[in-house]
Amino acid sequence: MTICGIESGYTGEGAKTLLPKSAKAKLDCRLVPGQDPEHIFECIKQHLRTHGFSDVQVVLINGQKAYRSESSHPFIALAARAAKAAYHNEVVLRPNSAGTGPMYIFGKWLGHLPIVSTGVGWSESNAHAPNESIRLKDFEDGIVHMVYLLTGFSQALN
Repeated sequence: MTICGIESGYTGEGAKTLLPKSAKAKLDCRLVPGQDPEHIFECIKQHLRTHGFSDVQVVLINGQKAYRSESSHPFIALAARAAKAAYHNEVVLRPNSAGTGPMYIFGKWLGHLPIVSTGVGWSESNAHAPNESIRLKDFEDGIVHMVYLLTGFSQALN
């Protein structure tokens, strides 16, 4: 669970000693496979009630179930080989990503086909920051990775 932001009290110029009449916080919960966003939401509300905060209003903005592909599926190995060929480097496979996306919905409705997320960022790209950037070489390598992946996929179908 991450506290993404908090608002409360006087934030203008100078100092003021006062008790704020309200406060607001935005939370983010990153789920793992098997957790249900609605259940986690209810747990948070119950926790607040149990600890004397029944006056706190909790609103669910959205919720996504987590998804994890079967790591032994041949497509996962193909994606790793294609990345190694494109980037000329060892590849690190992570079973989960901290990002949110529609993988659960696609995986469920496509019969649990494997899903692999790839990216073209670098360690100093400042992902999701106002000064997010990408180097041209990383973008080009990402295109090469997709070419190798699609070529390998089409060959696997024959």
